Amino acid sequence: VVRGWLGVAIQPVTKQAAENFGFSGTEGALVGGVEPEGPAEKAGIQQGDIVTALDGKKMKSVNELRNTIASLSPGKSIELEVFRDGQSVTVPVKIGELPAEVQGSVEE
Repeated sequence: VVRGWLGVAIQPVTKQAAENFGFSGTEGALVGGVEPEGPAEKAGIQQGDIVTALDGKKMKSVNELRNTIASLSPGKSIELEVFRDGQSVTVPVKIGELPAEVQGSVEE
């Protein structure tokens, strides 16, 4: 099974996190970490970004983003909309293939 991979650790956007980042609401996914040399790092995604949409479709939760990314074919180019430094930024990203060692730990 081949799964799409972004190379980020994501977590829910809590009220506290939203306040800290000046973000209104709790929809989306907060980037807690970026995998070195992963697709997200290569595209310029940063820790602290809040992913709000993928190719124009609002991402309401961590699970929605994770499942959407996993369903994409490696090599596909997408646009992530992120909230960064008080504004919305669109970042083009080329989806990678979920490495086997990561895939095993995700499924366990």
